[in-house]
Amino acid sequence: MPKIKIGVDKITFADLLKSLDIPKSSTYYHLKILKENELIIIRDVITITRPRTIIQITPKGKLIIEKYIELQGKIQKKK
Repeated sequence: MPKIKIGVDKITFADLLKSLDIPKSSTYYHLKILKENELIIIRDVITITRPRTIIQITPKGKLIIEKYIELQGKIQKKK
């Protein structure tokens, strides 16, 4: 089971890949969908060591996650 980082506002693409157990191409595909729906922002930044891709959740994305967690809680209570 992959370890998902909860409560993180932004993450590098490399760290995200390490957290997930899916191929890089699938990760890009899903990030593209999230970006198109304005749930995340993807930007390239220059760091001291090398360029990095940063993925940051938007306020809209946070709202969707909060609603999802709330719904999951309601489902669990019904069981």
